Amino acid sequence: MPEHVHFVSDKEEILKAIKNSEVKTWILKAPFFCGGHGFKIIESEAQVPEKLPFPHILEPYLKRVADMAVYYDPDSREMFHYISYINPEGVYLGGRIYQNQAYLELELKHDGLYDAFMSVVHKAEEYLQELKKHPLAQPVTLDSFLYRDDKGKLKGYAISETNYRISMGTLNRSLRKFLPENGVGTLVATKKHDNIVTGK
Repeated sequence: MPEHVHFVSDKEEILKAIKNSEVKTWILKAPFFCGGHGFKIIESEAQVPEKLPFPHILEPYLKRVADMAVYYDPDSREMFHYISYINPEGVYLGGRIYQNQAYLELELKHDGLYDAFMSVVHKAEEYLQELKKHPLAQPVTLDSFLYRDDKGKLKGYAISETNYRISMGTLNRSLRKFLPENGVGTLVATKKHDNIVTGK
């Protein structure tokens, strides 16, 4: 997890966090919106909103390389991984699902992301095991992503979000059932000119 994550309630708290840090670019996240909607990139004090309708999360903006998720359904006990498509602001634009996880591994190895991906996924799965110690009444999706630091080093951000609700992971599970054996499917929920971060 990146450092300098703040819970902020007003403009003054945002400005205080920005002024006391060497971080140049921030992302302000609305925790109650879905799919990254309500996120705002902040690169200067002039971009700080005057008011917040509810507390937000303020954290350093990271240059994402690939987004992924671990989905688990407590009723069927089905668990699988998938790739999420997002734009640079973190808004969800679709995903890539796999009937056979071996094909996911092949693509990740081809892109040089396999080791970093699996490291993040293992951390997410460990966290899932802790969640499973409690009764789960609905599906849970654990979002994570890979990013590059200022020196270009590939790093992982495990569990950037925990979605304990019906989510895009639930939709991906439904669509995955229609894939043939070893099939790969892509869901795109985006405009033609959106800039998608795919990991390639």
